[in-house]
Amino acid sequence: MALNDVKDKIIEEAQHRAQQSVREADEEAKKLHDGVQCELLDYEERLKANADRMIEAAERREIAAAEFEGKRLLLDKRREIIIDVVKSAEKHLQTMSDAERSKLLAKLLKQAQSEIAVKRIMVSAKDIALVQKMNVASMSIGAVKSDLKGGLIAENEDGTIRVDYSFDSMLSNIAQHYVRELNEVLFQ
Repeated sequence: MALNDVKDKIIEEAQHRAQQSVREADEEAKKLHDGVQCELLDYEERLKANADRMIEAAERREIAAAEFEGKRLLLDKRREIIIDVVKSAEKHLQTMSDAERSKLLAKLLKQAQSEIAVKRIMVSAKDIALVQKMNVASMSIGAVKSDLKGGLIAENEDGTIRVDYSFDSMLSNIAQHYVRELNEVLFQ
């Protein structure tokens, strides 16, 4: 074999090895590329799933906040209506005729007498004349110096026990202690 033949054979074998190395490198690069693509797709799916979970959680929070705000507004409106009803009752009590007012004071006095031995009655200045017309000769009657709007406050002889049936106290008591009942009557 001539030197040229050996040289050509070495070059041909080198080219063959170079082509094989390039093919192997291409195959390895393709495998790496495919692996990276799979990892990217997997990562993208995980990101999308995480984003979906975050969106759902945010939506649930928004819905819960909106429901809470709606309930708060409803309770505020109900409270406002109850206050209006109490004010309306107070206005009605203030505008009653003397006959109605006298009947109511008699009932309140009778209720107070069932609870304590009444010896002193305090009423608003405008109700003194109405109470004096009742059978209360054994009791002292006086006007309360505060701005009592109606009703009465009864005390026993030594002033140690007091029953407060003033309109303000009764309406306040109703508004504070009978909220559930008022809600049932007004909103059911």
